[in-house]
Amino acid sequence: MDKAIFLPVAALVALTFGVAVLLLRARFRAGFRRQVTLGDFRYGESERVPPEARLPSRNYVNLLEMPLLFYVACVVLYALGAVDAAGLALAWAYVACRALPSLIHRCCWLSGSAWSALF
Repeated sequence: MDKAIFLPVAALVALTFGVAVLLLRARFRAGFRRQVTLGDFRYGESERVPPEARLPSRNYVNLLEMPLLFYVACVVLYALGAVDAAGLALAWAYVACRALPSLIHRCCWLSGSAWSALF
């Protein structure tokens, strides 16, 4: 059961890589459509970057901010041999809580400004 703690870790890593691929795709698409230039990404993103390329970027940054503590907690649980059903359930719950905003962001990429219409 101890090694099972790495399944939610792998799921979160896969989600992060998936969003990175979507981000690259959106940025290349904007570049091929000549909506942006390389200079628009020199210091992050300029205002010229279209929303369909900006949303994946925000989602990706969001996925990189907090999970470090999650990864450390999972490794500590494993190292201490303290992985139990509750810890595993909490790990999967955390992954679900990280995946839900990504799903919402993805739906917004598909439907334009649906997110801003909600608020």
